[in-house]
Amino acid sequence: MSCPYCNPEYQDSDRIVLKNEYWFANFDNHPVSKGHMKIIPFRHVAMFTELMDEELIPLVSIMNNSKKLIK
Repeated sequence: MSCPYCNPEYQDSDRIVLKNEYWFANFDNHPVSKGHMKIIPFRHVAMFTELMDEELIPLVSIMNNSKKLIK
């Protein structure tokens, strides 16, 4: 089964509210709580532990920007 998030059309869609070099974010269609967002890496990985060191600082950055956007 192919990953819907790896699809370039999804990654360039109007649903994306934030992005940086390694990550993109959008509001979840079925939120667990108000403001629930998904933060997804551009590079497909199966597990968080597969992320490279250079991807982690930009993750924190997009998380902080997501928090500001939700507020």
